[in-house]
Amino acid sequence: MEWMFLSVFNDDDSNVLRRARNFYRIALERNFTKGRPKQLVEAACLYVSCRTSEPDPKPYLLIEFAEFLGRNVYELDAVYLTLVQQLSLQDVQSIQKIVDPSLFIHRFANRLLGQTDVNVETTALKIIARMKRDWMQTGRKPSGLCGATLYISAISHGYNYTKSHIVKVVHILTKRLIEFENTESESLTIDEFTQKAEKLEVELRSLGQTTVGIKSSEGSEVLCKHKGELAFPHGLCRECYVEFMNFSGGLDGESEPPAFQCAQ
Repeated sequence: MEWMFLSVFNDDDSNVLRRARNFYRIALERNFTKGRPKQLVEAACLYVSCRTSEPDPKPYLLIEFAEFLGRNVYELDAVYLTLVQQLSLQDVQSIQKIVDPSLFIHRFANRLLGQTDVNVETTALKIIARMKRDWMQTGRKPSGLCGATLYISAISHGYNYTKSHIVKVVHILTKRLIEFENTESESLTIDEFTQKAEKLEVELRSLGQTTVGIKSSEGSEVLCKHKGELAFPHGLCRECYVEFMNFSGGLDGESEPPAFQCAQ
């Protein structure tokens, strides 16, 4: 397992490896490895460790482990999902949560540029936020969105990259770029992106600081797991509402969801 950790990971967080070894030991005790390739089980344990890292999940994709092993990602995915059930982790929040594509920007940017460029990363994060408001994150793999945003950001900052460069670094579909071109955001300049991103940051900051819920009205109750807290929109408490706004960009986007546009 250590050789896979050293080959795939570009950081030295020994806690990831330690947790993965513990997961593998439990899998052995429960005969989970019987009839399953050892390498797939080890990779699944490492990925579970990534997803359960605190305070934030590690920015690694299941397909990266599959490609390193030369195995089909769906084969590894089946082992991972079964392992989660075997370890009784299916109700753990970090396992249930959809992976935020913003987590991968720094790592993929370094792989693409070969160096750290704060301007490229910052612009890419702002484009990600805009994509969320245009519903593009819904149903998409985080790697695809990261690739599209990094391509747009790198080009806007003077880097001469082609789409094939992005494909080599990030597992991206050209379709993500086409979808972005069909949104109103495609015509925005970098300065306009910055202004809108700063406006969204102010909104999220004010949400995080407020201690007042929405006005009491019939049916305004907290439906999330934090019963008894002040009610915010959509039946959420303040903590869950802020998390929802951070991840989704809110419901007031500039464009309708792509599926809705197709239906029209």
